[in-house]
Amino acid sequence: MNDRDETLFERIHDLAARCLEGTASAKDREALDALVRSSAEARAVYAAYMDETTLLRWQSDAPDSELLRDLGACGGVAGGSGWRLMLAAMTGAVLAATLLLALTIGQGGWLRPVAKGVATLTRLDGVRWAAGCGRWQELSRLGPGDLICFEAGEVEVIFDHGVEVVIGGPAHFEVLAPDRAFSSLGRIAARVGKHGEGFTLETPMAKVVDLGTEFAVEVTPGGLTDVAVFEGLVDLSLNAAAAGAGPRRLSSGEALRIDASGRLDRLMTIPSDRFPHAPRSRPAAARREPLIVDVRDNSPADAATKFYQIVRTGLEEDARAYVDRKHEWNGLDESGMPEFLRGIEYVMPFNDDKHDPSLRLSIQLAGPAMLYVMLSDTVPVPAWLRETFTDTGEDIGLDEARNRFIPSRRAAKGAGQSVDTTFSVWQRPVGQAGVVELGGIERPETPPGFNMYGIAAAPLADDGSVAGKATND
Repeated sequence: MNDRDETLFERIHDLAARCLEGTASAKDREALDALVRSSAEARAVYAAYMDETTLLRWQSDAPDSELLRDLGACGGVAGGSGWRLMLAAMTGAVLAATLLLALTIGQGGWLRPVAKGVATLTRLDGVRWAAGCGRWQELSRLGPGDLICFEAGEVEVIFDHGVEVVIGGPAHFEVLAPDRAFSSLGRIAARVGKHGEGFTLETPMAKVVDLGTEFAVEVTPGGLTDVAVFEGLVDLSLNAAAAGAGPRRLSSGEALRIDASGRLDRLMTIPSDRFPHAPRSRPAAARREPLIVDVRDNSPADAATKFYQIVRTGLEEDARAYVDRKHEWNGLDESGMPEFLRGIEYVMPFNDDKHDPSLRLSIQLAGPAMLYVMLSDTVPVPAWLRETFTDTGEDIGLDEARNRFIPSRRAAKGAGQSVDTTFSVWQRPVGQAGVVELGGIERPETPPGFNMYGIAAAPLADDGSVAGKATND
């Protein structure tokens, strides 16, 4: 590929990738539209890129409607010309391959990639390559034995069986097989579709076998391996050098740390910005320094494996409430949740905390804050809350998802939709950085069931008022 070809490829790839990720501006789409119209050469490059992307997206279990929306958004803004330009660009084998792809998917089939390899490197973001390792380009095919080593940035890899892996640097990642990889360094987030179950990620100390889930792993330079499960199940095994027992199953909301000797410890707190995200699921970064630093409880070290997640990007409609349930926070009606709660940091505890009346939670704050507790109206107000907090008079709703007691229940989208339980919002001003202690709750005397309280915090200004909130735009 000569310099001109490489420049054309990089320009088209960059603009098309922004469209597919939803980050393209109107000027970006206009530039892509003009570029594709400029020459047959440009149209061929564009067609090849979109054809490859179509295959990858379908293989990674992307819903058809989402794929069509993303592809339709690319190629220009004048008259929605994206699809017409792509079809015009496709000739001969490319068009035939695309039609075959549509027919095969429409019949419920499953395509195997034509190109050699077992995975495709689909995105590079701010990557600084490590010395002594190869430099990869986007859309490179990866096979067993291929190494990805970099000092900073993010790399996204999609395996042909529908496993999406996002790697944060510094990292050392090796493809071992169609369903297996090894990492000796890095932060790795994996999303595994139904065709990818059984995908295995190995580290120097452990092996994580996915059972259909979203999980993350961090391997540190000091030899620690942290494993966290955000959805579904994984089997965690220690390797032979660690002399581990049989696999240990972890479910949603559980996390463990394996040290260099093979000892297992609970990983108690995970900020939402600790692990990388794929572009379509990446939350916008809040424009504020973290306020909630840490969350600790008094559970015995060997009696708990669940973590507290600190959500940096803020509370919003349909925000998940607990790490071990799919329940969501919502406003009680279409007007939405109280304005003072929107966009502020909050904590996702685990709902099973509600069963321990002796619970003690320690919330470490980085500075002056207004600390909020959202307590279900179905439970008695505990003394620690009544004595140190004030009821704001405002409420928020919980939209409960499917659970073992009510399997037919489903969460809905939007404020005021499918709200099952009302929570009163209590507040307490905290004048300086430090730790605030919260307690447990009591089981209500009468049905229905009950839920753990929520926690959120907003910064306080010098005059004691709630300061400007973090924004996500």
